Amino acid sequence: MTTNQIGLLQSSILSAPHSIETIRCHYSGVPLAHLVVLIHEGRSGYIGEHRDAIYVHPFYQLSQSILMHKMQESLREAQELEWNLTETQQNRLRLLTSALMHNLDCIRQDSPCLPPYAVALASAPRLFKLAKWFFFISSQRLEFPIFSISKRNGNLDWNNFKYWLDAAFEIRADWAVKSRKYEQADKLRIQTENVQAIRSEHYKRVDVKKVWNWIELQLAGNVPSGRIATFKTLFLSGDLEAHEWLTDDIDDLQVALVEYCDCGNEIMHYINKRLNGIRNLIRAFYSGFTLLNAVGNEATDGSEQTEKEVEFLGDFDRQAAMMESLPQPPIRSEFATTALFLKANAQHSILKKRWELLQKRDTMKKVEAASSVASPAPSETQAILGTDISSDL
Repeated sequence: MTTNQIGLLQSSILSAPHSIETIRCHYSGVPLAHLVVLIHEGRSGYIGEHRDAIYVHPFYQLSQSILMHKMQESLREAQELEWNLTETQQNRLRLLTSALMHNLDCIRQDSPCLPPYAVALASAPRLFKLAKWFFFISSQRLEFPIFSISKRNGNLDWNNFKYWLDAAFEIRADWAVKSRKYEQADKLRIQTENVQAIRSEHYKRVDVKKVWNWIELQLAGNVPSGRIATFKTLFLSGDLEAHEWLTDDIDDLQVALVEYCDCGNEIMHYINKRLNGIRNLIRAFYSGFTLLNAVGNEATDGSEQTEKEVEFLGDFDRQAAMMESLPQPPIRSEFATTALFLKANAQHSILKKRWELLQKRDTMKKVEAASSVASPAPSETQAILGTDISSDL
C-alpha cells in the first residue's frame, strides 16, 4: 500500500466509532504501540490473543555484548554531561538498567516498573562493572541472588536495589578468594607431578628443562620476570657458557631457591649438584688468568715459587723491563666477547703489578749506589730486593 492509501485507511478507521488501547512493555511499562479497536453497534470486539500476549521493549532482547555497549555509551554520555540528562536520556538509562538485570537473569517482578532516575544514576555504574566481570571474567559460573520486585514488597521504585548490589559484590569477592585457592591447588598439583616425574627417572637421565619448570613455577610472582629469565639461562646453559657468568650469579640463584622453593625434596639434591658444577667451571675459567701459590698437588707454604709460577711471571717481568711506561688498561668495547676482555684485563693487572715492583727494585738499587750509608742487613735486603716478588701480586 502506498502512503496515501494508508492515510485514507486511517482516516476512514478513525472516523468510525473506535477505542484506542496502548500496548506497553511487560517489564518496564513504557508504551510500545497503540491498538485501534473499532466499535460495532456500541460494542468493541474481544481480542483474546492480544490481551494474553507479552510485548517487551527491544532493549530486553539485545545480546550481552550489544547491551553492554549501549550501557557503556549511556554512562559515558552521562559523565560528559555531568549527569544533567534530558528526559529521553534519563529514560534510556533507566531502561538499560532494567534490561541488564534481566539479561543477568537475576530479577523477578510481578508488575511493570522502571527504577527512578536517581536509582539508575547511583547504581548503573556499579551494575555495569558487575555485569562486565560476570560476562567476560567469571565465565558465568555462579549465580547471583534474585532481586524480587512486587507490590507486596513495596519496592516498585527499586528502593532496595543498593542492598542487592552490595550482596552481589560480596559474592564476587568470595569467588575471587576461591579462584585463587584453586589456582594455588593447580600449581601445587603441577609441582607434585613434576617431582614424581623426575623421581621416576632416578636421576639417570634427568630432564634439565623439566627441573627448571619446577623451579620457575615457584619463583613466578616472587622474583621479577627479567631476573627469572637470567636465572633460566644460567641454569640451563651455564655449564656451556661459564665465561659469561660469575660465582655471584650462582649465589643469587641459590638464595632465591632457598627463599621461595621447597627445599625438602630430592630435586634440590640434583639442583645443588648442577649449580655447584657450574660454579666449579666458572672458577676454573677465571683461574686460567692468575696463578696462585697453591695449585693442586704443588701447594707450598707461600715462601717459594713453583716452576710454573716462575715461568709464567718471567714473561711479564721481561715485558715490564722493556717498557718505559704502562699501557692504558683495556676497554670492554674493543673486545668481541666478555671472555676476551676479562683475559686482557687480568693480563694488564699482572703486568702493572710486576712493572711497579721492578720500578721499586731499580729505585732501591740507585739509592744503594749513591748512599754512603752502610748496606741494610742481608735479611732486610732480601725482603726489599729479593727475587720473590710474587707475594705482592
